[in-house]
Amino acid sequence: MRFERLLIFLLVASLAATSCEEYATATISIENQLGEVRISSFRMGDVSVYGSLLPGQSTDPTSITLLKEEFPIGGELEFLMTAGSNVVYLRTRESFQLNADQNLVITIGPDTEVYNPILE
Repeated sequence: MRFERLLIFLLVASLAATSCEEYATATISIENQLGEVRISSFRMGDVSVYGSLLPGQSTDPTSITLLKEEFPIGGELEFLMTAGSNVVYLRTRESFQLNADQNLVITIGPDTEVYNPILE
C-alpha cells in the first residue's frame, strides 16, 4: 500500500513539473528598403520568414512560440536578392537577436552591410 501511494505521488509530481513550463511568443518581420530589387527566402538561425518583397514592402509578422528558456534566438539574416534575372545569396554582417515577447523588425536598406559567404 505504501509503495502504491509513493508511486501515485511521484506520478502527480512529475505531471505538475512538466505542466509548469512557461512559453513565450515573439514576432519577426522583414522590410525591403532597397530600390529596384526583390528580396526573399529569409532565414535567421533556425527561424525562417517566408515572403518575397519588392521595394517598400514588408513581410507579415511571423510568430515564434518557444519555451521561455529557449530565447533569445538569433544570428545573421540570410536572404536572396534578385535584380532582373540575376539572383545572389547574401548574409548581413550584423547579427540580430529575438528575445521573448519582442516584436523584431529587420530593415534591409542601402546602409545594410551584406556579404556573399560563398565568396569569402
